[in-house]
Amino acid sequence: MDILPQEIWLKVLSYLDGESLKSVDSACYTFSNWLKDELFWFNKCKAALHEVSAYPKLELKRNKTKTPWRDLYINLICPYKYLLGYWQKFTSNESEYTGQLLRFFILVDLGLIYGQISRASKDGYKFETRINIHSDGEFSSYSSVERYPFGITKHELLSLPVDTVCEQRPLDDHSEYMKHVYSQEVIEFEGLTTDSEEEVSRWVKFRPFSQWDVDGVAPAVYKSIYGPHGEELVLLHGVPNERKLIGTKILGDRNVPFGKHSFVIDLDRPLVLNSSQQDSCETLVAVHAGEETAQKTSSQPFCVPSGASYADQNILKFNTCIERYAGRGTLAYDDYTDPWWCDTHFIRFDEDNFAVHFFYGHYLGFYTRHRDIVF
Repeated sequence: MDILPQEIWLKVLSYLDGESLKSVDSACYTFSNWLKDELFWFNKCKAALHEVSAYPKLELKRNKTKTPWRDLYINLICPYKYLLGYWQKFTSNESEYTGQLLRFFILVDLGLIYGQISRASKDGYKFETRINIHSDGEFSSYSSVERYPFGITKHELLSLPVDTVCEQRPLDDHSEYMKHVYSQEVIEFEGLTTDSEEEVSRWVKFRPFSQWDVDGVAPAVYKSIYGPHGEELVLLHGVPNERKLIGTKILGDRNVPFGKHSFVIDLDRPLVLNSSQQDSCETLVAVHAGEETAQKTSSQPFCVPSGASYADQNILKFNTCIERYAGRGTLAYDDYTDPWWCDTHFIRFDEDNFAVHFFYGHYLGFYTRHRDIVF
C-alpha cells in the first residue's frame, strides 16, 4: 500500500460499486480513513447520475438534510439509480384506456428519490407522489414518515430481439406491442397502489430503441390537446428498415387507447403546398386527392384552412413549416370500437412542434415536445 500514493488508490477505489466499497471500508483501517473524503463520494454520486437521463446538476455542498455524500451514494444512488426516469405500466387489460406513467427523480438536497404516478383528469393528466425513498434506503409515503408496505419484487432485463418490433403493425394488439415498444427492462412493485388497485404491478422502462431514428428524427415525446379528451402524450418514432414516422399513444383516451398508433406518416410522400391550396378544407382535400411526389424544401407556407378545428391556439403562431408529408391516422368510436384509418397531413414546424391534420372531421392536432421526458 505504501508503494502507491493515496491519490492513485482513490482512483482505483472509484471504480468499485457501493457494496464493494463498504467491504473495503470495513476491511482496512487506512482505506476507511481515506474513504471519509467527501470529494471522493461527491464524484461517485456525480458519475453514477451521469449515466441516467434524470441527471441533476450537483454542487459540492451539504444538502438540506445534512446527508453525507457517502450515504447518498451507498444507500440511495447506487442501489436505486436504475429507477430514475420514466416507466409505463404494462397491462393486457383492454379497459385501461388512459394508461399510466411512473416517474422517479432524485432531489439531492433533500436526500430523496421521489416516485410519482400519473392519473387521468378532465384537464389531461397529473402526477401524484406515492413513494419516497430515503438516503437510509427506507420507503415512506409523501404525507408522513410512516413506512408503508411497499417493495420491489422483481427487476430484470429481458432478452427480446429488437427485430420483433418490425413485426408489429398499426391496429395490432397493444399489449403485445408494448413488449417491444420501449426497452427490455421490466420491474414489478408490490404494494404500489394504482388506479386498478393491483397488489403487484408490472412496468416497462420508457426508453425507445436507438434503431428508431429515421431521417435524423430521434424518438421523442410530444404532448397535445385532442378535443374533449384533454392532454395526451405521444411518442414520435421511426420503425427499423422503414421510412415511416409513427405516433404511438403513451397516455390515451377511450377512442384510441395508450399503446395504439395515433398516426403513421410516410416519409416517401413529401408535399409542398402554396397558401391558396390551404385556403379551405375542400381545396386541401382536392390537393391531397391529386397528390404528386414533391421535392423537400427548407420552408413552405402554412395556414389553418377554413373549416378546420383545433384546440390549441399556439398553432396560429406559425405561418411557415419546414416539411409536410402525407399519412394516415387512427379513428375509432368509444371503447376503441371499429377503428379505421383516415388521410392525414404531418406538418413539422421546427424541432419542437408539429401538427397532424386528420381529414375526417378536419381536426388539427398540435404537438409540442415534452422536455421533461428524455432518453
